[in-house]
Amino acid sequence: MKNQIYKIIIGILILFLMASCGKKKNPLLFLLGGISNTSQTTPAKGDIPLSYVNGQEEQQNNNSEQTDPGTSDNSQNNTSNTENEELIGTVIVEDQTSEQEFNFNTTITVGFSISVVDLSGPVSGAIVNITDPSMGNIIIFQGITNENGIVTGNITIPTALENVDINVKIGEHTAVQTVPIQKEDEFVIFINRQIVFNQEVEDYINQIQDTDGDGISDELDSYPDDPTRATRTILPNSGISIIAYEDLFPDKGDADFNDIVMQVINEEDLNAQGQVVRIRGKYKLLAKGAGYAHVVFLNLPGKGTFNAKVYDENNQLQSDVSIHLDTLNQLPIFIKNDGFFKDRKINNSSIYFTNQLCSGMCNVYANRPISNSYSAEIEIIFDEPIEKAQLLAAPYDLYVYVNNTKKEIHFPGLYKDSNGKDLYIDSQGFPWAIQIPIEWNWPLERNDIRNAYPYFEEWYKSNGKEYKDWYKRFDEKAKSHQFQYFNISPLSAYFLQFGNVHQSLLWTFLAIFTSGILVFLFIKGRTKYEV
Repeated sequence: MKNQIYKIIIGILILFLMASCGKKKNPLLFLLGGISNTSQTTPAKGDIPLSYVNGQEEQQNNNSEQTDPGTSDNSQNNTSNTENEELIGTVIVEDQTSEQEFNFNTTITVGFSISVVDLSGPVSGAIVNITDPSMGNIIIFQGITNENGIVTGNITIPTALENVDINVKIGEHTAVQTVPIQKEDEFVIFINRQIVFNQEVEDYINQIQDTDGDGISDELDSYPDDPTRATRTILPNSGISIIAYEDLFPDKGDADFNDIVMQVINEEDLNAQGQVVRIRGKYKLLAKGAGYAHVVFLNLPGKGTFNAKVYDENNQLQSDVSIHLDTLNQLPIFIKNDGFFKDRKINNSSIYFTNQLCSGMCNVYANRPISNSYSAEIEIIFDEPIEKAQLLAAPYDLYVYVNNTKKEIHFPGLYKDSNGKDLYIDSQGFPWAIQIPIEWNWPLERNDIRNAYPYFEEWYKSNGKEYKDWYKRFDEKAKSHQFQYFNISPLSAYFLQFGNVHQSLLWTFLAIFTSGILVFLFIKGRTKYEV
């Protein structure tokens, strides 16, 4: 009897851990063998005091006796490296703000240039990382300053995010700046900052432990034994995107955004300079509310090696392709063999169509069992590192080819005609593709997205200024218009899918039992906003 009690307690603890993963917005990663979060140490808040100067006009100065940080010929040169002097810094802020062109994107890409100098001039080898404080300060970019003391790049973050933190690491010391991304009706579109230290810092930087010699300390290096890779970032920070398409382009659709629904997770490997050296992706078709057949493609810059694996609805490997390509345009996500690259003819002998990935109208009707479907994993290893500015925001140019109409469906904001009109915004101002940066229950078949998510309309009519988190806002009435895929735990979803495939009442019972336990224990853990 005691052994049975112990087994029940252990089982509940396991369920607790799995549910906690769901609460952290990383659903299905356990089930799909998905991309795990990085194990790198999260940087703490800094210990280096900072003062701020807005351009040349001082906003705040914690050290009233400090001389102009932009000059080096001052009396501090003679005493700057004394042991008794505290390491402090002054931040010169020249961020650029602007209104954003609204194109239905739920993420924004922000460029940056961070410069680090001390009394001797530019500081090379300083580690600069940018973190998301809303996600436990997970690193979203990391690089080291070059010989001019500068690191540049860009970050992609949800439009609902309020702040990011810039962490400048000087040996064991950290200077942290919190950057507000939104200022009234404008976004910061470019972060331009120089941090000036009051003493030479080379000795501090040389103190770090760096096994592979790439300039990134082992503590912050995702690959401490690989000098070609330093930082692994997960895109989006929440760990998952939902991508939804309408497929009637160029005709207006029915706005239920369930013709194709995919779960997408991307990773980027950055080198010490903050350039992208590898991209990985995990894709799963969640729903298909269309009679047409489609192919999912990806466009990327550069050339390199394309590795792809496809798994069936039982997670059994169906294909494994590896090929070097001189162009990374038109990469089939669900690929059968490399024959496609010989003549690039779109036929189902070398690539999978969506009606092969999920049969019929799957996961778009209420009160039906969840239909399982195919998934895919890809990795692109670039021949040469790619600058972040060369890449579109993840999931990049991920598009759908509609075999019946011979048309492509892309995200808005990527392609315009000669008059500047967006080619993928319809006559009513609606897109054919949207990205949601969290787990998201799509509308049921022939249920307008505005019924399933009432604040969607106010969001787009305000050009994205209001209700930036519209995809989280719904009540019970709106919920009745959604397909409830993410309403149960990932473990329960797996049990239901397995039971449906094998016609097993036992697995169905396990799904119901698991859902009951998790709802009882963790009902307060889910994010939900009442209208």
